[in-house]
Amino acid sequence: MPSMVLALTVLPLAVSAGMAEAGELILRAVDMDTGKAIPGVTFAIENGSAEVWAVEVGKADADGVLRLKAQKRPGYYYMVWEKPKDYRVAGFDDAYINIVPGGKVGYDFKLRKMPSAKSFPSLVPLPPGHQGRIPPPRRLENNIHWASTVEDMPGFGRKRVTFWFYPDKQGRVPTKRLQLAERIFHNGPRIAAAVRDELKYFQKAVPEDRGDIENMQEILIELGGSNSAGEVNNNWRFWCRLPGGMPLLQHGYRITFTDLESWDLEVPFYLQPASAGH
Repeated sequence: MPSMVLALTVLPLAVSAGMAEAGELILRAVDMDTGKAIPGVTFAIENGSAEVWAVEVGKADADGVLRLKAQKRPGYYYMVWEKPKDYRVAGFDDAYINIVPGGKVGYDFKLRKMPSAKSFPSLVPLPPGHQGRIPPPRRLENNIHWASTVEDMPGFGRKRVTFWFYPDKQGRVPTKRLQLAERIFHNGPRIAAAVRDELKYFQKAVPEDRGDIENMQEILIELGGSNSAGEVNNNWRFWCRLPGGMPLLQHGYRITFTDLESWDLEVPFYLQPASAGH
């Protein structure tokens, strides 16, 4: 799920007007490996136009179930908000749920235990006197990004991998971003293993996605971001598409990394295709 912290307010379950048009909604967060619902998970609803962000609708009971009265609300998406810290969402992060007036509908969010970073290839530091493997980036025409492309990144065979860099206020690519890019390249086997693991769990959570994970296409590594003081941070994004995979918007499947230590595949509503049930 996205890492931003937003204030939550509680959405009243009673609707004074139009309650006859409400239906029963049953929400669960399910452990993908055990098939069991997870107790105590908090669910929220948000508006796709960013008019309403993360409004709490309730918390799952001891059986891992939240039952509530809800109305059909086009443009609103349900989501998992608070969950045990060792879990994360493996499928769609947000879901539009078509409420049936006077009826009952359920939705299961698929969660997985966070994998140990130690189960992936170990981090390899850049050797002393390391010679850069990524060509100097060039400013893209009619674009804020600078870009550089390689075809020999370890772990990715001969696949083309494009690095996108955000410039600083002076219009230059910060040295720290170039250094991070070199570390990412040097640790390609770890990155490739992490991405494949995330995609495999996504396909388990979303069975209609049958993309070829071993044949990633349009690989893009996006480096950017800074804190309030303008200091470069180590958050970056890996994007790709899969032959036969889900036609996600923007640049496809998105895995957000914090340095090379942790990562999470994120598929919020604005990346989901119309076929996802919007």
